[in-house]
Parts: sequence; C-alpha cells; structure tokens
Amino acid sequence: MKNHPIYDHPLFKNHTIQMKPSGDHDKWNNDTLNIDDESIVTQLWTINGKCPQNTIPIRRTTREDILRAESIESYGKKYPNNIPLRKPANSTNEIHEYATLRVNGIFRGAEAVINVWKPYVQMPREFSLAQMWLVAGPPSNLNTIEFGWQVYPGRYGDDNARFFVYWTADGYRSGCYNLDCPGFVPVNQAYVLGEPIGHVSTLGGSPDRELVVET
Repeated sequence: MKNHPIYDHPLFKNHTIQMKPSGDHDKWNNDTLNIDDESIVTQLWTINGKCPQNTIPIRRTTREDILRAESIESYGKKYPNNIPLRKPANSTNEIHEYATLRVNGIFRGAEAVINVWKPYVQMPREFSLAQMWLVAGPPSNLNTIEFGWQVYPGRYGDDNARFFVYWTADGYRSGCYNLDCPGFVPVNQAYVLGEPIGHVSTLGGSPDRELVVET
C-alpha cells in the first residue's frame, strides 16, 4: 500500500489510509446480498491469474488512450456536455439524456446492485452507463464520487462494458476517471478500473450479470 500512486499527491504525504469506516458498522459486515455467484461479473484479465498479496491490478495508460483525448490536459476528464447538471425546463440541449433516482440525507455509506449490459453506442464521444453517484455541496463546488460501468468508445477505443470510477472535489474543475490522477485509494484485488467486463447481461439470457457497489 505504501507504494500506491495516491501517495504522489501532496495532500497524502504522511497520511494514514483508513481501511474501514469508523464507528459501529458491524451490520454492514453481517448482512449479505442474496445474489447467485454465477451472476457476479468478472473481468477478462483474471484468466491469466491474480495479483500478489498487498498489491492491486492497474490498467496501463497507452499512447492510443491519450491520442483519443482532445488534448493532454483533457485526458481523463469529462467533456462539459457529459456532466449531468440540472438543465432548465425549456432547454433544447438533447445531447445528454439520463434518468436518476435521488435520495437526500446524511449518509455514512451506500450500496447498490446494478445490472451490467452492453448497450449500442453510435458515436465515439457518446457513451452509456449505469452508476451510483454520491454528491455533496453546491453545483459551483460539487463533490462527487461515481462508480459503475460504462460503454465509452471515445475513451477506451471499443464498445466493451468496463468498470469505472470518477471523482471531483470542486465542480469538475479537477478530478478524473479511474486512476488517471491521484484522488482515492483502491484496495480490491478482484477488479481493474477501466478493464472490460467478461460477461454481460443479454436480452432473454440467464442469469443477468450484476455489479454490487458498496461505499
């Protein structure tokens, strides 16, 4: 853990990473979701083995990944039209279409089960996703953590469904996808952020593939 890229960030100098939430959260550990093992998603890289203890798998950034971005500065960041902020009722901007379920309150954690699909995406800059989105603060200085799956040819170069994380601490002026910049500490050895998902749900297929998200 001490060699994790997050420690390149000045704010994490001499910082001790908290591996679990503080307080009494025994209930989280004792409750389990009733999900068939066959429905849990896997990634293609696991065919070749797994990571040694105390390490995590990280997707390598390629030259092609960077060339797909409009500029080096914009690599790993969201395009302005991809940021799901509230639009006026009479807005004519039809580029970003989304459906959300919003719950307001003070939360110490969250959990979701998301079906994984591979929807058709027509243009490279178009994308489709399903995610859990934790939000705090006013729109001008929004704090978010987003996690789920996405099909995004403009970022990854193909139409595979992939795990992703996105975060920002200041209304999307900073922050990035996955591990493209320091910002959080992944500890799960089973999944690589940005890598393809091996099996997805299909219409009429069985079982549906499900992503369990906890934070």
